[in-house]
Order: sequence, then structure tokens, then C-alpha cells
Amino acid sequence: MVLRPHVNRVREITVNVSDLGASIGFYESLTPLRVYARTHAPTQPFRAFGVEEGSFDGALLADSSSSQPGVSVHLVQWTSPAPSGRAYPSFFHQGLYRMCVLTNDVDGRYEKAVAAGHRSFLPPRGHGISVPGGTEGRSFICPDPDGTAVQTTARPSPRRPDLPDQLYHVNVVSRDVDGSRRFLQDVVGLDYVKRLTSEKTISPIGFGLGADSGRFDAAFLWHRGDQRFSIDIVNWFEPGVVGEPYVSPFNVGIQRLGFEVDDIAAGVAALREQLPEDLRAQVHDPEAWDLGDGRTRTCVQFRGPDGIAYELIEQDPYSGARDSPWPDEAFAQARAAREGRP
Repeated sequence: MVLRPHVNRVREITVNVSDLGASIGFYESLTPLRVYARTHAPTQPFRAFGVEEGSFDGALLADSSSSQPGVSVHLVQWTSPAPSGRAYPSFFHQGLYRMCVLTNDVDGRYEKAVAAGHRSFLPPRGHGISVPGGTEGRSFICPDPDGTAVQTTARPSPRRPDLPDQLYHVNVVSRDVDGSRRFLQDVVGLDYVKRLTSEKTISPIGFGLGADSGRFDAAFLWHRGDQRFSIDIVNWFEPGVVGEPYVSPFNVGIQRLGFEVDDIAAGVAALREQLPEDLRAQVHDPEAWDLGDGRTRTCVQFRGPDGIAYELIEQDPYSGARDSPWPDEAFAQARAAREGRP
């Protein structure tokens, strides 16, 4: 059994926040993301997180690059237990460090960010590497109210001026780019896109706090069903990757990355079969979460070999879709009913 055939797409980035209202204001003023639904998880068990009675309020945000939400950002403010910790203190800390949006007007976006009172680590600048087939992407990065890094980068040339700004990628900081890549390719079933390696030190560097310069090796992957969004795995040669991913599921910051599957039971069985024994043991059974207002979610949490937190989320049901007869069968039933036959 393999997981790849069951994975529909990259579905969600979960970001824990300490003040939901302030975070919504930040993301809606800085990025193309807009709230399309609210979540209100009443008190219930979250056993994968070691909690028998937990609750949270949240908001689901997406860009306008599709009529249906593509990859969503789920801002979550835990009400029980309370949010804890702080976002990673440096750009080279292992974990899910930043997310990135793509724009045709990076300078205009920067001017609006400054006018709105957002603090950028540096003004828009390149990082010394051209994207294959395009141009060097100029970008700037602002921390959200809890310190989570949000990058805005210029869409590579040649570009279509009519394309809307969009969510572009999420960043995994890892000491082992190829180990993390193999996990996402061979187990989760993503496709490899490209490799970018800086041959010279970048100084000053605008990715965040902790060092004035850096040099990196990066690999990009995406899901075959939606190539608008990718996962950017980065190893910082300079100054060197430090720390470990968040241990607490209630720590503020980018907490986990979710993949949608067509069948959660089959997906979990395939996941367990493919994982090495030490990782297999930490895969919990699927849980059904009540997200309030009639919204439910069946999901399972797990970690990769680099300690990054991931999630499988079963696709939302379509009313009657799996119980309805096939078209030919439905036609035969309707004809028999008209003719008075059983």
C-alpha cells in the first residue's frame, strides 16, 4: 500500500495565534488572503495532542486565484489549553518557519505594508539566485503579531499582469534537505520541482532575525493536482540550522501542514506501512473534530523524519455522491419507474 494515490492536494497550513482578531487584521491587510469561514471548536477531546478537553476559535483564509479555496491558512487561537511559547526566534531554526505569497507588484505591496504599520526585516531585495526559466525574485518579509514570518515575493518573469496575488509556498527548515525531500516524495507522494543553491553568502539577508548573512540549499516540491503552491525545503549552510520543531501543538507559529486524502482509513493504513517503525508508532488513529456551525473534520496527525508536524484530512463529503447510483443505473431506475416496473 502507498499513500500517494490517496492524496488529493495540499490543503491547509495551520498557524497558531494568540489573538485571532489581530492576526486576521494582519493577514488581510498584508496578503491576498481573506477569511471565507470561521471555526468554533467546542470543548472536546484532542487525543492526538494529549488533551481530553480542548477548544479553539479559528478562521480559514484563502486567496482569489480559484473559485474554490485552494490551499487555506487556518488561524487557530486555542482557548483551552491557552496558546503557548513564541514563534521561532531565527530564520534558520528547524521547523515550518515562513509562508510566502506571490505578487506582480512587490514594491506596491511593500509601500502598502509600511503604510499599514507592518515591520519588514528589510525592503524588497533579491537573494542572488534566479529562478530557473525566470528572473531573480525580489521579496520582503514581515513578522505577524506572534512573530511568524510572512514573505511577499515578486512573480518571476515572464509574468501575466492579470494574474491575482496568491499564496505561493510554505518553508520547511531542515538539516537534511534530501531526507526531507525523500519523505515528501516517497511517502506523501509530492513531485520534485527544482533545486536552488546559493554559491555565495547573502548579506544583508532579509529572511528574519538571528544573523546578518546566510547561504542556503533548497528543494521545491508540489502536488501534481495543484501546481500553484509548493513546499520549499531549506538547509542553511550559513549560519547553520539550529533547534527543533515545536514540541507543543499549542505553540504559536506555523504548527503543521495538512494534506487532503480521499479515504482517511486507507490513507492512514498506507502511511503506517510506509513509515519506519520509529515514526509509525506516533501515528494516532483518526479523530473526528467538531469545528462548529455544522463543520466537521476527520484527521490524523504525524511527523516526518525531521520532526515537522503534518496532518491527513479526509475530503469533505458531497451530499449523496457516494450513495447515488451510477448514471446508467439511475437512468434505468427512472425508466422503470415511468413504465411502472419494479
